[in-house]
Amino acid sequence: MKMTKKTKYFLAGLAVILGLNFASYLLFGPKDESIKTPEKVLRADSLRFSAGICKSIVHKTVCLGAQECGWCTNNDTPLCVEGTKDGAENHHCSSWCFSPHDANCRSYKKLIVFGNGPSLKGFDFFKTKGVDTLGMNLAFRYWKQIDWWPTYYASFDTVVNIAHIPELMDMIENSEKRGMKLFFTRSNIAEENPQLKNHPKVKFYENIKAASDQNMVKVTREISTGALAARIGQYLGYEKILLLGIDMNYVEYINGSTRHKGGTLIMKETPKNNSNYFFSNYQVKGDVYNVPNNEVVHVTAFKQILEDTKKHPEFNVEYFNGSPVSRLNGIGYKFMKFEDFMKL
Repeated sequence: MKMTKKTKYFLAGLAVILGLNFASYLLFGPKDESIKTPEKVLRADSLRFSAGICKSIVHKTVCLGAQECGWCTNNDTPLCVEGTKDGAENHHCSSWCFSPHDANCRSYKKLIVFGNGPSLKGFDFFKTKGVDTLGMNLAFRYWKQIDWWPTYYASFDTVVNIAHIPELMDMIENSEKRGMKLFFTRSNIAEENPQLKNHPKVKFYENIKAASDQNMVKVTREISTGALAARIGQYLGYEKILLLGIDMNYVEYINGSTRHKGGTLIMKETPKNNSNYFFSNYQVKGDVYNVPNNEVVHVTAFKQILEDTKKHPEFNVEYFNGSPVSRLNGIGYKFMKFEDFMKL
């Protein structure tokens, strides 16, 4: 009997399917229908890999799903290594977990706080996907260029926040589509724009400090936007906070700036190269701002953060510095690379 073209295609397809199934049987053996959960599937699949697969895994969840792999933290650097529930085979781990059910394996609530120092130049902000972020002050000019936005925004400088109310309103109005949750600032801005006073997404430093709850904001002494933003992280419930771009190597008076009323400075022209920030047009012609006062304000404020975390262990927060050139290195902050922080 002569076969039709349709029948030939059907038989050819059937032959391919049967061939693939037979090849799978030869390679992996019969299917084990008892394997149901994702964890069991991951551990079963890992049997087919070489023993060196553990160190190539970068995510904790995948590591704990791979048989004979565990999550090792050594000197604050986490990595996936071979081992058993009793510990790693060839590593000394300050913390070890082999199963998602181990107490040491719980995931920390993490936050990245972005300053705007020059060490951030060239940083890929999109790599932070999956971790909450907080950005500050005039960096919205850069975020708009790349269409990336942080989870939270902060501006605690009473000169800068007043000068940029339109930009703040734009971020608030577009917060839903940009994924921005809350905006932290000072109460002086509500005097200029009363509609912000009771806005559900706007939180004022003065109100948080005056509340009865005990937190890192409550015990604030010296204020800088960067340091107060770091404290806000603990107030929001984050346990591990990475500080990126908080360099504190300010040039007090940059080219293009001149003295202005009330002890402030004003940019007479947009600098071609602003050595204080990671992009040149962070400040533009007409911007009014305060003298950085790096030692008295910024360095002091960050020293006080470490003092307060030691004094109040109940706040359950740990800060890390991710900038190799930051002054934070010299005042007691643990250094951690961005990539390692993402693995926590």
